[in-house]
Amino acid sequence: MDGYGELGMHRDGLRLARRILNQKVLVAKEFEGAMMVILSTQKRLKQSAPRIERAYRRLSKPDQRKMRPVILRLYICIDDYAKALPFAARRPINAMDLAFSLDTFSAAGKKDVVDRLVRMGVNYLWQLEYLCAENLIRSTLTADFVQEGQWMRALALWKGVPSDVALNSCDQNLIRSSLADHFVQEGKWTRALALWKGAPTDVAFCCQKFSDRVQIHAAQGLKIIREGLAELARLESRGDPDFDLAQPGLSKGLIGDSRRELLSFRKALKRILPRKYWEKYRLDKEAQPSEPETLDSSLD
Repeated sequence: MDGYGELGMHRDGLRLARRILNQKVLVAKEFEGAMMVILSTQKRLKQSAPRIERAYRRLSKPDQRKMRPVILRLYICIDDYAKALPFAARRPINAMDLAFSLDTFSAAGKKDVVDRLVRMGVNYLWQLEYLCAENLIRSTLTADFVQEGQWMRALALWKGVPSDVALNSCDQNLIRSSLADHFVQEGKWTRALALWKGAPTDVAFCCQKFSDRVQIHAAQGLKIIREGLAELARLESRGDPDFDLAQPGLSKGLIGDSRRELLSFRKALKRILPRKYWEKYRLDKEAQPSEPETLDSSLD
């Protein structure tokens, strides 16, 4: 099945995957192989979901438990978090399971579970960074020992080091993406920025790594502008006799100049962060500043 993808024969691979899913007798390995092809190549997953669900129900109970993460991935891909919830894991078995379970429980508002998965994800990344640093030191020492002909000491450095502790860049970024979304929803934008700043750059997440950081900075800018407009409105309502005494209307003119500058910044930032993203960054949930209507006080 993997060979079709490697040879670029995606249509043939999809046909074979559908044929496998239609079999009356199905085992976990066949189901997983077919799903990997479908998830990686098919664009209209929602249309295939009923066929996949029927195939999943034909699996034995032990095989269904094995394929739980695969079905979870399907529902995440089609944004059906209600159906994903029964398949989300409180004790994830790998990085993908952790990321998708965190997304699902976040959508369901299960805060206690989300908090535990967030701690698990952060610990996962900290452990990985520590292991990478440790292995970098091992590699340097190994090269020195090999050059000196101390083969046994070089071998001893790697004895007992597990071979599967490191996550690949895609798994790392899956966890970082889910954690960053969680921190954004909680208004912890600095933590979300830090997660993406330290993320490895790969093909699957290269756009998200940079676009999410740009959007967070734009959201921060919009929030500052909103606070600035509110402060200017309060300042204008109070007035400043000292300024007006020196030159009548001076304070009003300075406030007007400041407001126009902030509004020009806001207009530019709204092109970067359109309205559809405001709910994600909680810009709609914040209290609107009490400004006169003539000041164009809302973010619209």
